[in-house]
Amino acid sequence: MTNPHGKIKLRGSAITNVGRVRNHNEDNIHLWTGEDLLLAIVADGMGGAAAGEEASRIAVETIMAYLKMNEPSTQALEIDEDQMSSAVKEANVSIMNQAVEHPRQRGMGTTLTMAFVNNQQATFAHVGDSRAYRVNQHGEIEQITSDHSFVQALLDAGHITADQAETHPMGNVLYRALGQTSDLEVDTYYADLAIGDRLVLCSDGLTRHVRPLEIASTVSQHTNPNLMSQQLINLANERGGEDNISVIVIMVEEQGVTFEDEEETVAMPPATDTDAQSDTKPMPKTNPPLSSAGNDGQWEARAGRAEFNRTSRDPRESSEDPPSAAHIRNPSETGPYNHDWPEGRDRLDAR
Repeated sequence: MTNPHGKIKLRGSAITNVGRVRNHNEDNIHLWTGEDLLLAIVADGMGGAAAGEEASRIAVETIMAYLKMNEPSTQALEIDEDQMSSAVKEANVSIMNQAVEHPRQRGMGTTLTMAFVNNQQATFAHVGDSRAYRVNQHGEIEQITSDHSFVQALLDAGHITADQAETHPMGNVLYRALGQTSDLEVDTYYADLAIGDRLVLCSDGLTRHVRPLEIASTVSQHTNPNLMSQQLINLANERGGEDNISVIVIMVEEQGVTFEDEEETVAMPPATDTDAQSDTKPMPKTNPPLSSAGNDGQWEARAGRAEFNRTSRDPRESSEDPPSAAHIRNPSETGPYNHDWPEGRDRLDAR
């Protein structure tokens, strides 16, 4: 359902949770709302001695500053894919500079998945294996982003099947992340959204336990994004909660239509070490729901693979070497991430 002449509203919820195994949260999330805009960011940090949470924090703060999201004039800004890509690259530089200045944090990095929604138009920037999904009003789910992982590269090249990818032992090995190299390539995507669509941004702490069809089913059962986010967090924790879990849900609705369980847009700040052993904290209210003009409801292909406007190269054509991992996340470990860096870099085992 499209709404070309009416008004729409955007509602969202952002929740991060330490999970059931890790002793601190290295994820950092942000949900910013304006008069008719919304920016959502999920960053999944990696690195020992609190370096992972520092990397994800730097990424989010750098992007917000680069895009000037905290300035009053932001309400009138148009943020395009080039600006988003540049903001992610600026965050990458900031993380690498931090590692140079603080040797104990050498090797830290983060994934980054970001969505900017203006009316019914959404633009995405992506690095790593956090994900963005679109669920339509019929409960059908599409993965917008493509993982920058060893297993995804094998899958794209036809060396393994989708079923094999689900259980592959190197499923959490990345070949691209912020903080790894100064020459960072950022994937960007573009989509027109329809009334009734839900966008889901999440860290791999969710997707290692919850399959896409289950994500679609969960978010389709409710009209309150807060309930959607919390139920996805709960489901991942019920199945082990082996990693930090972050979920942002954004709903596209017709202005004037209300639901019994409707609340204002809500967001939750990243958990601190003092929250590590507790459940998800109550979520404070932020800005009111947004309203804006409607538009078409179809994916728009602009470059790269037709369905999602991928502007970076296909992993099979990339100069990057997927087997040279940015990091390995071992779900059996209870401590911070381990890193297995490409040849020529120092190896850091953070316990």
